[in-house]
Amino acid sequence: MLNLLSVHKKKVVFFTIILLLMIFVTFQAPNIKSFLYQEYPNLSLHKEFRGKKSLREHIENDYNVTFLPDTQFEKLNLVKNKINFKSEYYTKLLKTKNGIASPNYGSFFIEVIKNNIWIVDYLGTFYIIDKKKINIKSSINITPQIVASNFSSKNVLDVLIHDNKIFISSASVKNKCKTLKIYAAEINLKTLVFEEFFSAGECGDTVLAGRMQFYNHFGENGIIITTHGHLYNKPDNTPQDDESIYGKIIFVDFKNKKPLIFSKGHRLSQGLFVNDDLILQTEHGPRGGDEINKISFGKNYGWPITSYGEKYGLGYTNKSYYKKNHDKYGFEEPIYSFVQSIGISEIIKLPNSFSEHFQNNFILSSLYGRHIYRIKFDKNFKKIIYLEDIFVGERIRDLKFDDKLNLIYLAFEENGEIGIISNKFN
Repeated sequence: MLNLLSVHKKKVVFFTIILLLMIFVTFQAPNIKSFLYQEYPNLSLHKEFRGKKSLREHIENDYNVTFLPDTQFEKLNLVKNKINFKSEYYTKLLKTKNGIASPNYGSFFIEVIKNNIWIVDYLGTFYIIDKKKINIKSSINITPQIVASNFSSKNVLDVLIHDNKIFISSASVKNKCKTLKIYAAEINLKTLVFEEFFSAGECGDTVLAGRMQFYNHFGENGIIITTHGHLYNKPDNTPQDDESIYGKIIFVDFKNKKPLIFSKGHRLSQGLFVNDDLILQTEHGPRGGDEINKISFGKNYGWPITSYGEKYGLGYTNKSYYKKNHDKYGFEEPIYSFVQSIGISEIIKLPNSFSEHFQNNFILSSLYGRHIYRIKFDKNFKKIIYLEDIFVGERIRDLKFDDKLNLIYLAFEENGEIGIISNKFN
């Protein structure tokens, strides 16, 4: 009898413990998860990005790396607003993609004009989003207004807004000749009528880059634009050839629209920043050699002779394919070179109003790396004082800062989303 009572008591205790555990898990599990994800952010990332093999190495190798929305000094807000692009954006993506992104992704570019966000996808479709429709607190889907245009190129490389005009750089293909072109149109919310502004008049094996900024060169207003200077693993001497515009940064003035070689020795420029006479450029190197350069008129930046990267497929060897000292051979040294490569893309300057912790800071984005980098340069832009590596988990093609709303917009090209970063203390 005593044994039966003892067994009964044990059963009661056992089931009571199970019941209490169930109650605890039901009400406290979310808190436990939050605690674990806060303390070990890679756990959260594993959950979000499981199945994406390309992200595995970034998620698992998180030593001394912050994970957005966390930064070293502040917790920022990050939301993703899904853009409902035209069906052509998705259906042609894997079939006839000839744009600047790899065939698996759809690139697009962001501009801010007054109360609207303008988006131009790689196929040359123009979209407008009223800023009132974006949500900085939660993820939503946005169906933007489509603006009609006569633009016919399907290989958009960049977008520039200047003086009530919209400029588009693109790779034009005719009779197997690929040519860099720039088109311009007066900004109109209903219809954009483009005219050819500039044509390189020179065929290129591959026409990429195309980043543009307004610039005043010795009193003449115009556009500086980056051009492509490599064919994957078989670079030729085009970037060093003064008779070619490719592998260069060129200046095209508004009056005569003739190209002037501004600098040479470039591989593939995917970021360009201009403020008065300061020009910063980001450049894809070969394996392990992405660069940030301070650009000066008439200077040579070394490609394809010098690079801190290496030839793809070279493996491990005691002999370098590219020379490792730019200055020694008469070329300009980069401010910084990323070893390993991050798939470097756009660079912008943050206004000091964004954060007291982020004074005189720049933001740099990446494609393969799926990070953003908070950077401070020295006063002469000869070196980097500090660099904060912040994991985002998305390929970022473009960056824009909204001065009125104090927001950072990011072009997430993997899923066609606008990432929006805000400072919760503003």
